[in-house]
Amino acid sequence: MNYSYDDKLKEVTNILKDNLNTSITEINTKKTDLILENIDNDSYFYNLTETINKKTFVYIEIERVEARSAGSKPADIIYINIFIGFSGNGRKATDNTFMAYRYESAIRNAIEKNYDSRYKYEGGQVGNVQIDSRALYGAMCSYSVPHILDNFKEAIKWKRKKQQWKM
Repeated sequence: MNYSYDDKLKEVTNILKDNLNTSITEINTKKTDLILENIDNDSYFYNLTETINKKTFVYIEIERVEARSAGSKPADIIYINIFIGFSGNGRKATDNTFMAYRYESAIRNAIEKNYDSRYKYEGGQVGNVQIDSRALYGAMCSYSVPHILDNFKEAIKWKRKKQQWKM
């Protein structure tokens, strides 16, 4: 299998599009005091410099890549952050915090129930964030996943790029 990092972002996005709203519905069924909004399929973003006119959205990024090996094959470990941002208008700060924790749980359920063990949970956090001069609340989960480079040529190419970045 030979694919690039943007394929990994698309893979994660597809997992979430297929499973996140199911996880949100499960949480809303169990906890009826604060209702989480479902995420529309056009509410997934990879770049926060574009204007996001959504009350609730998902932002996915590759935080960093570490070079490793997987047996005889070179591999990278890709660290991916998944962030759900939502408007906290009209609710108490405590309610927004609880909602953020529930969104974090929804992300974890969507990834971990519906994908293999290659995705390793690295941690999560909730809090306030400023995007497009809007104060939002949010939840973020971080995962790492191996990306095996299929051939030595590709490995050398990535090694050279990493050396250039260090300069």
